[in-house]
Amino acid sequence: KAYCCYLCGAQFGSKSLFIHIEACQKKWLQVEEAKPSRERRRLPPPPPQLSGMTELPTGDAMDEFNQQMFQYWDKISLVGCHICGRTFRPDAFEKHAKVCTPDNPGGPLGMPK
Repeated sequence: KAYCCYLCGAQFGSKSLFIHIEACQKKWLQVEEAKPSRERRRLPPPPPQLSGMTELPTGDAMDEFNQQMFQYWDKISLVGCHICGRTFRPDAFEKHAKVCTPDNPGGPLGMPK
């Protein structure tokens, strides 16, 4: 099993999650810095569950940790569509926003069932 990154949603082993998070934060800042200032998003703060954490949970606690990180990623890191309510990575949202309209929520494929 692996642990979920709260910024990108990718999974990493217990030895590499904290190393990855540091690199992921730097990448977030670089990507946002390249955008026009009005489109930039701030780096989301780490979720409270990570505050002061030195060891990652195991067993059932690991599953709960991953669920919390996934929910945080979905709520904080992804971009929400104000028309259909779905969430996307920023690059995917750019494509989605071009086809999602009030008359056709979800775009040409419609809404997932």
